[in-house]
Amino acid sequence: MHITKVLWHHSGALIGSQADLLRLGALVRLAAASPHSLVYLPLRENVRSEAVTYWADGQGLADLVIARSDTALRPSAWPTLRSSVRRGLKVGALATMRTPAPRLQPGERQSAKEWERERHQLRATEHADTLLLSGSARAMHEVGDELHLVR
Repeated sequence: MHITKVLWHHSGALIGSQADLLRLGALVRLAAASPHSLVYLPLRENVRSEAVTYWADGQGLADLVIARSDTALRPSAWPTLRSSVRRGLKVGALATMRTPAPRLQPGERQSAKEWERERHQLRATEHADTLLLSGSARAMHEVGDELHLVR
């Protein structure tokens, strides 16, 4: 799986198989479940196909960080944090995450008016060749659900 830089050109591409998108959906929902964690995907290190090489030459590729907006990750702090991830973080006490409350099924979801788009929007920021996606837990769950519906 690869993702291009999107903010400079105001468009981009997410390139991957259906299995990749299903895994990404699961990782987005994992990030949505914890305000203390973020998901880092070093996608630029993946093997490149011919299609990916075309996009890389045109826009450049990015790594991906997925985190809830309440993790308080400043995009400008990402390069320092990434360098510590590459060296390996020290493992602290292991803890089990609480399972999030069940969400409404797609047919039971609230209307668009009740959705409160401003409060639950997904935000994208690019810094140090990394696309940082963040949003409320609800927005992240919605994105994870949408990625699981891709066919």
